[in-house]
Amino acid sequence: MLSIEQLLKATSPEVIRNIGRYHLDLAHTKIDSDEHGNHILIVAVVSGGEQPQKCSIRVFDKNINIKAGCFVYCSCKMFINKLEVALATQGSAKVINAAQKLPTKTNPKLLPGICPHLMVAIRASLLAEQQKQEQQKQQKVAPISPKLKKNR
Repeated sequence: MLSIEQLLKATSPEVIRNIGRYHLDLAHTKIDSDEHGNHILIVAVVSGGEQPQKCSIRVFDKNINIKAGCFVYCSCKMFINKLEVALATQGSAKVINAAQKLPTKTNPKLLPGICPHLMVAIRASLLAEQQKQEQQKQQKVAPISPKLKKNR
């Protein structure tokens, strides 16, 4: 299974260049559990292409972080025709739509990567997790009591 970091590094420069065309419409995050144990499930809708695409990212850790292993899916043509089988060979996707055919024309070397929709969803999820952790740190800092302020 590939980590988020490995997926991001494997993503083609073309996807990274075009990321500005896409935006997150809706995202829902929940903690879930299955035969793999506890994980975080992120379900998102990303727009910017021909039509909105549905993405899901299953992060196998208690927090969303780039070192965590993940399992991804997107309903876009790029994912289905180029990446789904390649990621399945790495344990980071399940072949659902590609009819288990090798992408001999679109990705003959079975190089892993992610589509722009997944890139937007992962980036938004990492930013949200970072903000959540910063808020938790701020809440842990105890305020100075009024009595102590007067004694200063």
